Amino acid sequence: MKAAAYIIVLAVPLALASPVFPDYPVKQAKDCSASVENAGIVMGLDPVEAPRLQKAYFGVNLTRRGFVPVYVVIENAMSANSAIFDKSKVTYGDGAATPSVAKTGSGSGKAIAWSVVPFFGPFAAAQVISDASQIQKNLLKKELRSTTFSPNVAIHGFLYIPTNPKTARKKISLRIPISKVDTDEIVDLSLSF
Repeated sequence: MKAAAYIIVLAVPLALASPVFPDYPVKQAKDCSASVENAGIVMGLDPVEAPRLQKAYFGVNLTRRGFVPVYVVIENAMSANSAIFDKSKVTYGDGAATPSVAKTGSGSGKAIAWSVVPFFGPFAAAQVISDASQIQKNLLKKELRSTTFSPNVAIHGFLYIPTNPKTARKKISLRIPISKVDTDEIVDLSLSF
């Protein structure tokens, strides 16, 4: 009986010490604050900029550390084709810029003709908060990752867009190319927020 009492006493402080971060509410793309549809793919964005929401969902104010967490939903509404989301192809830039795709090359070799910085999501968790492993794990867990998704399936998660924390945030344009499986076609989805 004494051993069971010790286990309970030791387990309670450990449970209280680990932070619990709730999941962001899952939404349909068209229910987000901004959405776009192109060739059977629908994308919705919700920037999470309120400091209290960032603290609740991520355990830290990311804006103060130079990032805007953006909830992204991508729905494959095509009836027959699977789609590929490749996070390494995501770009962002000044909201005044217009994204365009060069007219040469195959779908996989098309170059972005837009002066933007490629998006490298994992660095947000690795560099922003080097001393808080639970927060790092939470950021990585909620991050939108590269994947292939079937017809009538949605993927969702966060992209952490770098910003200057010392100035008012400017409008940001986000461009996400989606590849159709078994074709050379790229579906471009672009939104400003």
